[in-house]
Amino acid sequence: MFDRNSNPRFESNYPEPNGSYQKQITMRWAGIVIGVCVMPALCELLGVDFSTQIAPVKINSAERMSQPEFREAVISASRGILTHTLLEWSAVCTAWFVGLLAFAQYRLTGNKSLPIIGIALLSSGAMDAFHTLAADRLISAMTDNLSLIPFTWALCRLFNSVILLLGIGIFLIDNRDNAYSYAWILLINATLVMVGYLLISYCAHSDLLPQTIDPNALVKRPYDILALIPYAICLFFVVPRYLSKQSNVFAQALIISLIPQIAVQLYMAFGSSTLYDAN
Repeated sequence: MFDRNSNPRFESNYPEPNGSYQKQITMRWAGIVIGVCVMPALCELLGVDFSTQIAPVKINSAERMSQPEFREAVISASRGILTHTLLEWSAVCTAWFVGLLAFAQYRLTGNKSLPIIGIALLSSGAMDAFHTLAADRLISAMTDNLSLIPFTWALCRLFNSVILLLGIGIFLIDNRDNAYSYAWILLINATLVMVGYLLISYCAHSDLLPQTIDPNALVKRPYDILALIPYAICLFFVVPRYLSKQSNVFAQALIISLIPQIAVQLYMAFGSSTLYDAN
């Protein structure tokens, strides 16, 4: 492939934007993202319902239905899992695309922070894919979806936040100038993907998963609180130090991306009282 030193196409005649201008751009995008994150809560207050909860097909009713009516009832009752699959798989594809983009940018610039971001995105996306496939029974699973989906969701979020925290922490501690080898990057990524698969597989065949949702409590999904801790540490302590060392587009996007990460955990932990509800 090409690099900046061997190919003149990567030379720019435009000056690099100064730190003050970059900060203004970052703050502007952060404000937009915060507005987007608050919008669902405002819509809920106005009575807009985003849930896909449908009453299940009852056996007594099914016996009186014709074959086409029964088929339509089953499809209608599956709206929740279909929406879940659509949203989750969109997130998986986005994570993989941006992860590969980070590696491509690393190839061009040699910026050591980029493979760390790429590894976090690819491995977390893979684990989320395993979670989705197990929920859809495309991966063998024995655990009931009512227990499997919320617990493995919280596990995926914790997995993502811990990898991000450790990855950026390693980058801040590692002061070597030499770039990471591709063999090392592939080994770490393959190991994390395998760990993600084993965790989801264990949960999918376990009958000991804890109760993850308590509709009557203040914290309705307490396990989702766990992921908030690494995300908050990243946002307030680790990523600002990272930005001081690497002021590039990926670094700025990373700190902005922590806003919806934290917002998601707040919606789930304090708002979501059942599967497929608005939160």
